[in-house]
Amino acid sequence: MLSFNSAKEVEELCKKEEKKLVIFGDKVYDVAEFLGKHPGGRKIIEKHIGATTAQKAFDDIEHSYTAKEIIGSKRVP
Repeated sequence: MLSFNSAKEVEELCKKEEKKLVIFGDKVYDVAEFLGKHPGGRKIIEKHIGATTAQKAFDDIEHSYTAKEIIGSKRVP
């Protein structure tokens, strides 16, 4: 199980261990399995890996209920 104390810690883990994590507020999501399935392409998500910008990018687009369920299912405890 992963545990995080700061956004900086998430960013460093993504760089050192090549984890595919995004941050939404105070929650972290592992999007590794979803990268190749994203309808808009993996690059859209990749630019937010390890950064606190993912939630704003997600919220700026009108995502479906299903999309919200998918991201919710990727939450790291």
